[in-house]
Amino acid sequence: MKGIGLGFILFLPGMALAAPHHHTVKMVYVGGAYGETTLDVSSADRAEYEEAGFSIDDTDKGYKFFLGYRINRYAAVEGFLANLGEAKLSHQDSAISASIEMDTWGGAVLGVVPLHPQIEAFAKLGLHAWDMSAKMQGQTLLEDDGTDVLYGIGASYIYYPTYSDDAVSVRIEYERFEMDKESVDLFSAGISYHF
Repeated sequence: MKGIGLGFILFLPGMALAAPHHHTVKMVYVGGAYGETTLDVSSADRAEYEEAGFSIDDTDKGYKFFLGYRINRYAAVEGFLANLGEAKLSHQDSAISASIEMDTWGGAVLGVVPLHPQIEAFAKLGLHAWDMSAKMQGQTLLEDDGTDVLYGIGASYIYYPTYSDDAVSVRIEYERFEMDKESVDLFSAGISYHF
């Protein structure tokens, strides 16, 4: 994932110099993102797993789809649906394995800081409704859900094609989704269409 971040940063200056500098902010946008998720397991829970002979793989791939509305140049609201991957448990002395799967949907308010007519940084704060299920050998053992806070930061580059009044943007962002006693981090790269 570090490669995605570095490539994005190196990509921005050349694109900014090559593109026109005066455009109207597009109000509605839709997009998707893909990246890496990490379940932040508490030290107490991790110790409990290890004591029972389990090791935990807390990193996976995740993705999301989002719909946004740009209130003005400095603020936006977004709704989203996300799959946050799964964490895997495996027993060191047997073939027993388990997984914890996580999905969520919600909304957030974004504060936007224009750094250039086409480059922006943003921070977000919102709420999400999550579902978590624990499975062992394919059988569901436990299901849980709730509503908690989410927050994140990111940056985006907006490209305005000369042949259209619409726009396309690429973004990179970090988000944290709180889930009761645990949390999930999503570091992703995405693309959106503005119209």
